[in-house]
Amino acid sequence: MKKSNWLFTILPDVTHTTLAVALSTVGILLLSLALALTGWNTVGMLISLVIGLITVRTVMVVYWSSQDMHSRSVELIESARAAEEHYISVLQRIVRFAELRQGRDIGRSERVGNLCEDIARRMSLPKRQCHLMNLAGQLHDIGLLTVPEYILKKSSQLNGNEFISITKHPEASCEILRPLAMLDEVLDGIRHHHERLNGSGYPDGLNSPNLSVHAKILAVCDVYEAMTHDRPHRRAISSLDAVSELRRCCPEGFDADIVEILADIKHIPVLEEIMGDAQLKPKPEPVYASN
Repeated sequence: MKKSNWLFTILPDVTHTTLAVALSTVGILLLSLALALTGWNTVGMLISLVIGLITVRTVMVVYWSSQDMHSRSVELIESARAAEEHYISVLQRIVRFAELRQGRDIGRSERVGNLCEDIARRMSLPKRQCHLMNLAGQLHDIGLLTVPEYILKKSSQLNGNEFISITKHPEASCEILRPLAMLDEVLDGIRHHHERLNGSGYPDGLNSPNLSVHAKILAVCDVYEAMTHDRPHRRAISSLDAVSELRRCCPEGFDADIVEILADIKHIPVLEEIMGDAQLKPKPEPVYASN
């Protein structure tokens, strides 16, 4: 606090609280002396006033201490936020490295994040939730770093043990991201982005009533991006074909409302308008997993 009063110029080390108490004490003593000269019994009054003064000083000390604590709390919160942002920045760099390691095109995770945020916004989720969905989309596959590289780049069908290794990456992602308290609200979505509404997904085999909106959004965006870009075991398909496949997998695999929001974002016509389109031929098996 700035000390601009002339008293603080003379006594630069005196705080406002100390000066107030000192001046009040002098005032009380002068008042007591004046009352004593007029015949008043000032002993009890003096004791009461001194107790009151001590109480006032205590309140003032507590107040200024609380102000200091508040200032320190704000600093701690800002420091924690800066640390989280730095941690996220580091993780985003790691994700880009992981994309190279997996043989994926750079930027896939960022596209998933942007698409998740766009869908969340169109679903009128709170602004904070939309931002967190972007981060969840960017970081959801960081657990693939725990999967051997040869499995990620394998062009033929995975064997049993290889598939089990793949199914563990959502849990690994959660463990890597758990120190980021800001992601607590969407960690369930990251863990369950390979679950399917009929319970056929992994890692927990949850069905629709047990899946959060975060998981349902992330599942659709993850699979859409996987289908529309080349992978070691399959070539990319068009946005139209990808949305058609997602629609075909509703409601067993994906949330139909979310798929239609995605279709609108990608300017895909509504289903009734394209039923006769020659491009939209049923696939032999539903795309229930993107890896």
